[in-house]
Amino acid sequence: MVPIVTPSFEEPQDLAPGKYRAQIIGCEQKTSKKGNAYLNWKFEEQSTHAWVYLMTGLSGRGAQMLKQLVQSAGWKHYQDGPINTDELMGRILTIQVDRLMNPDGTPGKYLQIIDVGPDEGTGQGDFDDFH
Repeated sequence: MVPIVTPSFEEPQDLAPGKYRAQIIGCEQKTSKKGNAYLNWKFEEQSTHAWVYLMTGLSGRGAQMLKQLVQSAGWKHYQDGPINTDELMGRILTIQVDRLMNPDGTPGKYLQIIDVGPDEGTGQGDFDDFH
């Protein structure tokens, strides 16, 4: 049996480049064409409900953005070790977005998250460890 659903046919408003409050609403582990594992994070901006995505690698520079995301989500002292991505769901962060650039150097249609930081207005606190 299919559950009862109520679809919304409103299109989310486009975001302009800038800083926003956004909630983590999804995370999928994927593999790049080169065979590298990464996490694809889905955020929902709080006032327009627009979706914005962030890809974080699991090693190298990409892992540095992952560490920053985890620390910004409330685990301020996280340095390394296992991460339970389920515990990050629902967390609200400050994100900075900018347009993806086209190969010719012109601004593209889609936005990307270029920085993440703690949400200063929620008082989410600090957590000691993942479970």
